[in-house]
Amino acid sequence: MIRINKYLAENGGVSRREADRLIEKGAVTVDGEPATVGMMIDEDNCLVCVGQKTITRNCSRHYYALYKPAGYICSAVRQSRSDRLCTDLIHTDARLFCAGRLDKDSEGLILMTDDGELTDRILRSRYGHEKEYIVELSASCGDDVMEAIGRGGLDIGCERLTKACSISRLSDRSFDIVLTEGMNRQIRRVFELFGYDVISLKRIRFMNIDLTGLDSGGYRELSKDEIDKIRKTAAV
Repeated sequence: MIRINKYLAENGGVSRREADRLIEKGAVTVDGEPATVGMMIDEDNCLVCVGQKTITRNCSRHYYALYKPAGYICSAVRQSRSDRLCTDLIHTDARLFCAGRLDKDSEGLILMTDDGELTDRILRSRYGHEKEYIVELSASCGDDVMEAIGRGGLDIGCERLTKACSISRLSDRSFDIVLTEGMNRQIRRVFELFGYDVISLKRIRFMNIDLTGLDSGGYRELSKDEIDKIRKTAAV
């Protein structure tokens, strides 16, 4: 027996939270009946569907590092015909999704996978997995702003205050920032608090994976050693 959101995370190309949202919307059925959040199913004998699509057990997993260009969206759903999705850049039949997000105007490293269970573990802020960014501002910025951002405790209009982070100066207007959380547009919002606009934001590292060898729009499969290290760190 397995909880239905875990089954969908392992086999349906969604995270557990996304699976719960689909269930709440009535999009998931088990043996023809609407699923309920938290229900247990027999994965060997139950027929699980999302809409008209049957979700079957998937024993293989796929893991890619993608250099997302600015202008691409970290979503599995195209809101308009002009939208360019990260999944458009990877040539595979696997049902991939983004393990974490970058906003449309940002660029850099995105992990792409169909392993929802691993994604849930690495995205939870309480585990403190590092994400490193290079940030360029519209104007020079003083050390007092750096110190305030590094201390954390800032209200950027999300559900919680920012955590302390590592921030180091690269030039008058550019910085290296390492976060252990990922609130919506967090870096842009913290600088906006002090009156600065971010004109370029690039993620260069996620946990033990970086952009080495990748050009904008390029991707590669993760090695077994890289996957094993992620899984060990995330305790999956």
